[in-house]
Amino acid sequence: MATCYAAADQAWATYYAATAPARATYYAAIGQARATCDAAIGQARATYYAAVGQARAICDAAVDQVWAIYYAAADQAWATHRAAIAPARVIYRAVIDQAWGTLTQDSDPLVEWIGVHCDDARGEVLIILGHLPASMSTLNQVAEDSDWCSVWGDFKTAAREAGVIEASPLILK
Repeated sequence: MATCYAAADQAWATYYAATAPARATYYAAIGQARATCDAAIGQARATYYAAVGQARAICDAAVDQVWAIYYAAADQAWATHRAAIAPARVIYRAVIDQAWGTLTQDSDPLVEWIGVHCDDARGEVLIILGHLPASMSTLNQVAEDSDWCSVWGDFKTAAREAGVIEASPLILK
């Protein structure tokens, strides 16, 4: 039996030695094929990424062009709008100024004083005038609710110093 194993071992060793060059050639060919494949994959990736980069650049340029067209159209629309309403705004402003001017000729001393001294706070003043006649506590609450207490404080101080709050029948005692 030992002879049988020895013969098999000898046959195997002979076979292994005889096929060694073929195996080396095979493994070299596999290595070369892998290297060729890896290089081809690397080249394909580089080509793909370059193409994606170009596509992104083209897309970004197109998007930039669309936004430029959009903003130019929006600017033109606003300019057209402003030009179209300009005459109406002039008339509106003149009417508002004329209406404000009538306050300066009112018989109530507080309203007259407001017309003369409060031109820069028209919005707030119109709210106050809309609540008259009212008590001072009601007007204080309106100022607090409207979140312009400091403006109201300055207004009250100046109006009191001018004596118009006490003289006005519109301020309920």
